[in-house]
Amino acid sequence: MKESSVIKSACAAVVLTATVFIIGACTANLKYDTSEGIDGTVRLFEEEISVPVGDIGPISVGYLLGQSETISELLNSLLTIGEDGSFGLASSDVLFTESLYLLKDIVEDPSQPYSWNAGSKSASIGGAATMLGLVGLQCREQKLNVQASNPMWDKAVINTSVTAQGIDYSTYQTATEGPCEVKDYQLTGNADKVVIAELQIPEDLTVSLSSVYLNDLQVDLPANFPNKISKKINNNITFYYDYKSCVAVGPKFNLPVNLPVKNLSIPLGQYELKKCNITLDIESTIPIDVQVNRISVLKPKYAEDGSDDGTEPDTNIVISSGFTVLGGTMEFPTTTPLTFTIEALEGTVPDLKSLEVDIALSAPTVATDTKLSAKQGISIKSAAATLSGGITLFNNQDPEDEN
Repeated sequence: MKESSVIKSACAAVVLTATVFIIGACTANLKYDTSEGIDGTVRLFEEEISVPVGDIGPISVGYLLGQSETISELLNSLLTIGEDGSFGLASSDVLFTESLYLLKDIVEDPSQPYSWNAGSKSASIGGAATMLGLVGLQCREQKLNVQASNPMWDKAVINTSVTAQGIDYSTYQTATEGPCEVKDYQLTGNADKVVIAELQIPEDLTVSLSSVYLNDLQVDLPANFPNKISKKINNNITFYYDYKSCVAVGPKFNLPVNLPVKNLSIPLGQYELKKCNITLDIESTIPIDVQVNRISVLKPKYAEDGSDDGTEPDTNIVISSGFTVLGGTMEFPTTTPLTFTIEALEGTVPDLKSLEVDIALSAPTVATDTKLSAKQGISIKSAAATLSGGITLFNNQDPEDEN
């Protein structure tokens, strides 16, 4: 649920409840002397009244992270969502390929078996892991394998070792995983993307892998290999990589986010509220701490010629901030009790039409499982609004109009 919907729902409940009391007061079967007119201003609840609002949410982790332009691009183009809802990265591509037809031109005697030393080859797994690392997110539960395809109907024998490199964003140092040795692997004829090596990567590894290497690749080809190329597939011997991982919050994750909340229609001005206290419990299953640094009410801004010039903060209306919602997990959600106020320094609280919220997302202080999932969210539980200083209702109806 978007923030605007959350605020609308909360305030709608407050206004609806107050209206029930107002209607009851105004429709009671009582008679008054109205010969000299009446004061149409009705003041209710001079001390304060607390109105339950109920449960609201959740606000998804995808929406929250999507407010960052960098992460929004990742969410929309590179990140995948698994069956369990977990966010992840997936990348598959060609690591190295060579045409056997072209290779035969450099072999002295193609009628004899040929041991081809192809050297060391590498490929980039992709820039997504690097982009995640720059904002403090990490790849966890990484899986990387190398596959091979054989264009001949006869076997080829492969010898190499597979390694991978990445950056440990806790130290900003390059780290290497592996090697996984491939010794005398018998790649059968017409094999298509057969896994020949799989790196054993620790699930809690903090290094986000970014490159994969075939070291000292040697391919032993059979005698007369040019005549053994099958017509069923192309004539290249090809090596591929396949990479998958989950996305998690790293210890250095820190992301400032500005949340605009627009198109509100909260008619508080008609009640002449001096102050409104909001108390609520926020339940979080997102492994991210959310610190609310500033909440501003926006008012219309006009140019010198009187034309509309957008919005600007209303410095007369103060909404308390400086609180933190602690991160949790699906298995162990956290509950953070909060109280904040909306107060007019002069006059009364006006109608609210738009807000601007500055928050800072950071690594959790409580949650231990920091993997991100589309199923995670923040929900408002047991919310209540306390209206202080009374509610004013204006009734400018002429008594004679009732006759």
